[in-house]
Amino acid sequence: MMGGDCHWSQLPPRGPTDSSSLFIYCGAERTLGLHAEELLREKRTIQGMEAQVGLTDWEWRQVVRKALGLGADEDFRLEKLEGGGGGEPLGFMARHISVAASVLAVGGRTSRLPLFIKALPSSRAHRDFLREMQHFDKEMGMYKSAVPAMLAALPEGTEPPVPRVFLIKRGDEPLIVMEDLRANGYIIWDKMAPMDRAHCLSVLSCLARFHGGALLVQGGSEAIAEGPFHMATDTILREERDGPMAAKWVDSSVRTMASAAAGMWPERFGGAEALQRVQHELRKAWSRVSKMAKPSRERANAVCHGDLWANNIMFRYDSGGEPVDAKLVDLQLVRYAPPAADILMFLHLSTTKAFRDEHGRDLLLAYYRYLEEAVGKAALEGIMTLEAFLESIEEYALFGKLVGAVWISIILGSEEQRAEGEPVDFATIIMRDRGEKVLSDAARSAVFAHRVAESYEECLRFLSLWT
Repeated sequence: MMGGDCHWSQLPPRGPTDSSSLFIYCGAERTLGLHAEELLREKRTIQGMEAQVGLTDWEWRQVVRKALGLGADEDFRLEKLEGGGGGEPLGFMARHISVAASVLAVGGRTSRLPLFIKALPSSRAHRDFLREMQHFDKEMGMYKSAVPAMLAALPEGTEPPVPRVFLIKRGDEPLIVMEDLRANGYIIWDKMAPMDRAHCLSVLSCLARFHGGALLVQGGSEAIAEGPFHMATDTILREERDGPMAAKWVDSSVRTMASAAAGMWPERFGGAEALQRVQHELRKAWSRVSKMAKPSRERANAVCHGDLWANNIMFRYDSGGEPVDAKLVDLQLVRYAPPAADILMFLHLSTTKAFRDEHGRDLLLAYYRYLEEAVGKAALEGIMTLEAFLESIEEYALFGKLVGAVWISIILGSEEQRAEGEPVDFATIIMRDRGEKVLSDAARSAVFAHRVAESYEECLRFLSLWT
């Protein structure tokens, strides 16, 4: 086999189900100047990759070609794999694996290819929850059809608002292989620290590109049953009647906020009657917010990220430490709704009330200017005028206040751990009255206590419950 005259590109293509194939092709030692022992070493590397991260050699070939922009006639071999293993259980929604592969291409050029791989968590209960809620399926669908359509619609040269994805693998062990933003200089903001104006502008610029691509594809229309955005239906802000999981989530969110508020301000909410009133009004408010999380008949709709807080945004900085770009990550909670839902969620989870009172309108105007750049002034005027956009912000005020209050104690709270190091699954950690945990976290951290109390008070005042 090693002595033949075949060239790699002359061989018939191998399909994704051919998991036994390896990077050993006739003529390879002539094309890249390889020897048999080097090919054997590469074989072992590929076998190690497949064992660690679940990708076959055919799938690795697709990743490398797409990531490095190699043509079909350009030969290469994978020399070395770094990283891999079981992956880090960051957050609630996935297991994350960092891999760096060294690739030797024709001409002796060696490239280091840093990759970020998302997989389902190891916990069976956690996997079952994500499958039931279809969160991982939504993210795969977004990167498969929606994101390419959005990027193609934006003006040429527009900086993508999300990382590049090189491979989507479905099945029992689904994977998403994408660029490792950290290796490209992007970092996550400290979730405990409110963002300043420069970081907010960077996020809003990125968000305008994300929303803008969807507006250009769909024109802001309500219908998404068919087409690239069909998977962008809300699965988290549902009403109690939408099923047992939805009912449990609504109940736990309402009881958590009410019991935590009673502990923070017993003179206001400590009595049984006051507690019952707060829970009743919060359930009514949740029903209103649930409707806002769906496509609007009156307002222009776009694909919204749906989970905009610090850990789902990454920044790149210039030499002076100023943010020059932002990327949105984790598209598992996308929804199709007016852009106001995303913007208000971001601002309530990432800034203080005093900051919003001072800079809110300027930030909204800046977002609209960024949106004009992405969509085109004339086109945007026909989809969503500035006046209509500002009206939608007013209409969706409850969305930002209630979602912010529910989310903030979860995202800023201390993380509960399993003995083996994996976070307790979402259903276990969230689907219960967490009021005591909120109070415990508040006693542990003054920053947590201040931000949660401010968010709760703003929401309760808006609902006329602060008496």
